[in-house]
Amino acid sequence: MGALNKIRAAGFNIGLTEAGDIAITPAPKLTQRQREFLKSHKTALVQELKAEPLTPDEFIIINWLTYLGEKDQTIIDEILERCRADPDELAHFLIRARAKETNSDTFITCRTCKNFQSFNKHGGGSGFCQAHVQPNGILWWADTRHQCYKHFKKR
Repeated sequence: MGALNKIRAAGFNIGLTEAGDIAITPAPKLTQRQREFLKSHKTALVQELKAEPLTPDEFIIINWLTYLGEKDQTIIDEILERCRADPDELAHFLIRARAKETNSDTFITCRTCKNFQSFNKHGGGSGFCQAHVQPNGILWWADTRHQCYKHFKKR
């Protein structure tokens, strides 16, 4: 496993600033050992990052996902792929990332979210959120309009 993958596997997002320096989030959570690892592998990390085509917009989205607590690399990769393939998806996620979605006036329904697991075959009615927006035992209704900072629109 390369140095870049080790840092990401530890739950950090890493990228290059416009000046070519390493940027890592959430930096305050780095242990002293991880900081030493970064220093000793800085050259390799910079080379790996330069070879990786991560745009500034993608870095904003990844930082937002970290802010939300998203650690599932499969979901992160799927969001980035959707953003690369569809300018509307990119705009959608950038708006949410920049607003941090905590004060958004956008209302959604759980039925439209990949995180909603209905108890019914038809996909409606009651269910639960796999992103743990509500604690276990709290049920959502598929069509109740509300605000959600972890809404992940189904295709």
